[in-house]
Amino acid sequence: MRRESAAHCSFTAIERTAPVDSAESRVAAPGHDYSETSKHYVELAATEEQLRSFRYVLPWCGPDSVLDLGCAKGAYLRQFAGKSLGVDVSRPNLEHCSKLGLHAVDMDLNRALPIPAKTFPVVFCSHVLEHVDAPIQLLRECHRILSAGGRLILGLPIETSIVNWVRGQRYFYHHPGHLYSFSLENIDVLLKKTGFEIQRFYFEPRIVRTELWLALMQRLPAQVAYPLALAYWVVAGKEHG
Repeated sequence: MRRESAAHCSFTAIERTAPVDSAESRVAAPGHDYSETSKHYVELAATEEQLRSFRYVLPWCGPDSVLDLGCAKGAYLRQFAGKSLGVDVSRPNLEHCSKLGLHAVDMDLNRALPIPAKTFPVVFCSHVLEHVDAPIQLLRECHRILSAGGRLILGLPIETSIVNWVRGQRYFYHHPGHLYSFSLENIDVLLKKTGFEIQRFYFEPRIVRTELWLALMQRLPAQVAYPLALAYWVVAGKEHG
């Protein structure tokens, strides 16, 4: 089920790169030079919630090793192939991943990532892009790290969701970590500018939580499902480079 891939070489390269230490040693070493935005997350523990629609994107990862950017407590990372790597800045998150036996390291996603180019066939990034200083720069890093023909999977919240309106949730005011929101058109433009082509959207319901509605949402046109969903996934292929 789990096969070796080109990403296996990336672990050797990463382990030989001075800026990337073990999760345990980095957790015990305060004073790391985090960016101003990332400092907010260093002591913040994530929940272990998993979106139900994740079941639709998991098959796109296949048996390949995955780079999970913003892996939180490993809710998704633990379901990827054994040679997968998680990245986070949160000490509580990294400690939790370590206890689970997951390979997760401390990296600031607002900095250039010390990961060799073209070393992972899949990059997974769930509910992270809206929190970083420069989303387009992180997308460029994803493109650089992905091997030829690699796949990027993004999970994104929806600012204009009817779900938020019903719940009285203000996308930015009630979620101070949110710096950006991404419409279907916006993310399409950003991905094209960074060398990706969208292959599929999937949507996450929230108010109606039946299996039937979850399945039905995936059959609706994207423009129809988007305002009805709380969040969505984007599966995109690396087009060149």
